Amino acid sequence: KRLPIGIEDFKELIEKKRLDIAQELLVATNYSTTEIAEIIGFHSAPSLFRLFQKHFHQTPNEYKAQNNHK
Repeated sequence: KRLPIGIEDFKELIEKKRLDIAQELLVATNYSTTEIAEIIGFHSAPSLFRLFQKHFHQTPNEYKAQNNHK
């Protein structure tokens, strides 16, 4: 069965998955934000920063500091 998904829906789905992976990597690894951006397919760290702030209202580094309980 095919889902009635449009281009924008697909783009949002990909962005959400990238952000989910970024959240996991920020907390579970010592990778830099630049390395994480590259791993999840962004061309630059600023692209990740903008998207992250848009969705979570904080930078990836702020998220890492708040959620890193090692």
